[in-house]
Amino acid sequence: MERPQNLPAPPTRRSVLAGAVALAATALGGYSALALAPPASAAAPPPPDPDFPTAIQPVDLSVNAFGIDNWYVWCGTPTSHEGRYYTFYSRWPTGSTGRASGTSESIFYGFSGWMKYSEIALAVSDHPHGPYTHVRTILSSTNDPTRWDQYNAHNPHIREFDGNWYLYYIATRPTTGQSTRWLNYHAGQRIGVVVADTFDDLINGRGQRSASPIAAPDNVNTFQMAVNPSVDRTLAGTYLMTYKCWDAQGRYITVVGTSGSPQGPFRYAAKALATTTTQAEDPYLWYDHQRTRYYAIVKDFYGGADRTNALTPQYGALALVTSQDGIAWDRSAHPLVSLTQLKLTDGSTLPLANLERPQLLFDTDTDTPIALFCAMRVGSSDVSKNVSIPLTPAPVDIALGKTVTVTASSTEATGREPSRVVDGSATTRWASQHTDPQWIRIDLGAVWRVTRVDLDWETAYGEQYRIQVSIDGNTWSDIYSTTTGNGGPETLTGLDGIGRHIRMLGEKRGTGYGYSLWRFGVYGSADLAD
Repeated sequence: MERPQNLPAPPTRRSVLAGAVALAATALGGYSALALAPPASAAAPPPPDPDFPTAIQPVDLSVNAFGIDNWYVWCGTPTSHEGRYYTFYSRWPTGSTGRASGTSESIFYGFSGWMKYSEIALAVSDHPHGPYTHVRTILSSTNDPTRWDQYNAHNPHIREFDGNWYLYYIATRPTTGQSTRWLNYHAGQRIGVVVADTFDDLINGRGQRSASPIAAPDNVNTFQMAVNPSVDRTLAGTYLMTYKCWDAQGRYITVVGTSGSPQGPFRYAAKALATTTTQAEDPYLWYDHQRTRYYAIVKDFYGGADRTNALTPQYGALALVTSQDGIAWDRSAHPLVSLTQLKLTDGSTLPLANLERPQLLFDTDTDTPIALFCAMRVGSSDVSKNVSIPLTPAPVDIALGKTVTVTASSTEATGREPSRVVDGSATTRWASQHTDPQWIRIDLGAVWRVTRVDLDWETAYGEQYRIQVSIDGNTWSDIYSTTTGNGGPETLTGLDGIGRHIRMLGEKRGTGYGYSLWRFGVYGSADLAD
């Protein structure tokens, strides 16, 4: 995959796991540190790539699928706000309803009507997986022949950055000179954005619509059109957009554009998925703060029979690709997200003609995806819907898999160093000296909102202890405390504390031994908002 000639320096960001993770286990006298032992270090394997086939749960079509009679429903992009769930979606009338008169309009009859007659609407639910209810139209054609977005509003993609809301979309103003009328409309497609100060402004039509495209063909590296936008912020605070266009030979390619602002304009940076066998469309881009990598779910657009080097075993299936820098992309360790089918709650499998436009809904407490939204169609019928596919991915331990620098003043013996609690092994452990109090501390390398802690105690456990977080490693705040610890595996949920450092402060041992942990797992979110 192509990489640009000049890349920016590796970026950093306060909410990203960057740099080392430091631990200290210290025996305290009145909580004052004793002399520190020499530092040690350890490393564990990084968290594995997401495995969507194991996370995907069965679908109840009566709840999870959203459609409207006499309308095609497509392109759902979800978000949550103040305890409710919303999806911005594309829709256009079925058949010839709403089309202009004349035989030339027949190319926009049926499903193909999206090219000219699609609008973006809003639906709402009290549950991430539905059922969703239509609210109102949010965006439609301007019908202004002087504007870039004369016809249609399609491919919505919702993002929130620093309290402002951004609804990316595509529209078209027909060009001339193409071989068919359809291609004239096709060649006019560009990407724009609606920007709103608040979510309420966005859903009530008080956003600012871009006066000109924010991404378009440059006719050097990209040609014909720009569609399928997906945007996220880089670690350096700049912005990436993945989108689909043509190359000089008229082949579909997925490219990356960059900008200093979420409002664009986005300029071509590199081809992301550009080989014949990795042709893809509909990218959904995100940065995984827990794995410190970029990921994108795409639709496999390679139609060849030989699938040896294809992204998936099936044309039209959904694939997972990944990148360290957001520029150079390749298959993930688990490249298949889903074949073009749905597992249903009655145990059956529903084959689909289309399963595309993937978008994710994340749990803001854990930074893990809880729903995969897709557009779906069965056969060649006029029935198309959006579906929220439930996901139950394994949570990612943000203390695991990083380079670990350790300082300790209380280690029972060689082989019982504090780094053992994050080395990923089930057979190694930290053990302290046999006095109270004791503590073990993890530097998470960046500020996180901690929502869960796992403690896996050896026989020597803490009966009375606290879990504390700190921004600077000096001032600590309790997020959990107990006087009735029982040892064994303990999962502490419902926590809410912001800090770069976390520690277990043992105040009373449960045995005559010290404190000993097989594992100290930490879970949380890079979203620090309340």
